Amino acid sequence: LYIWNGTGENILTNTTNLSGLSNQTSWNYTFANDGNYTWNCLGYDTMGNNNWSVEGNYTIILDRIVPIIWLVSPANDSKISNETQAFTCNITNTVQVANLTLYIWNSSGTNIFTNATDLLGRSNQTSWNYTFAEDGNYTWNCLGYDAAGNSNWSMLGNYSLTLDRVVPVVNLINPANNTLTYNATQEFSCNITDPIGISNLTLYVWYLNGSVVYSNTTNLSGRSNETSWMYTFDNYGNYSWNCLGYDVAGNSDWNVDGNYSFVYT
Repeated sequence: LYIWNGTGENILTNTTNLSGLSNQTSWNYTFANDGNYTWNCLGYDTMGNNNWSVEGNYTIILDRIVPIIWLVSPANDSKISNETQAFTCNITNTVQVANLTLYIWNSSGTNIFTNATDLLGRSNQTSWNYTFAEDGNYTWNCLGYDAAGNSNWSMLGNYSLTLDRVVPVVNLINPANNTLTYNATQEFSCNITDPIGISNLTLYVWYLNGSVVYSNTTNLSGRSNETSWMYTFDNYGNYSWNCLGYDVAGNSDWNVDGNYSFVYT
């Protein structure tokens, strides 16, 4: 047996005496370093004739470095409102990647989805689509293998994901519906509530013909919050107003009772 390293240096030679018309033998060798190696066997018969393998040298690669896995999307702690979600992972290895497997678990830790994709090259990525059946909290990760059989999860651990298809509840606080006022400057207040988390409220004021007089957005946080806006009317007349609220998952809704009327006279 002859083994050579990547520079062509012979690092092992081992001879075993054999007998008969056909025979075989094995050797164990422990490599000190990762890298590329070649090996072959030189055989002699009793008459002194010799030959190497007719197929030439064989190549082996020692790779003990685990691949690097990145969870590309969705971002950690994402809040989504669409039950169908694309998951993307990336794998990188110094020698050759083999595959990536997506794992998704529900809030009780039960694996609800597993899907493997074979890959090539030293760096690659792939995506999977999954449709969730229920709202709730989920975790996900990708397990990657290289061609040498080394495996690894994302170095950042599992990512979390919340599916929320429940729209926020928006209430108009003041002025009351059908308010009649002589003051040009009016305060408008709205409230928003959501079980997962709120994002913002936007005040809309319209003329009677439906054209927008005024709109203003305020970013909010928490699960319940309210905000106010001051607006000065330029003209007397009949107006309507409402608030549009968004939660952190992108769900939106208006006041459940519809637009309120407002008269400035």
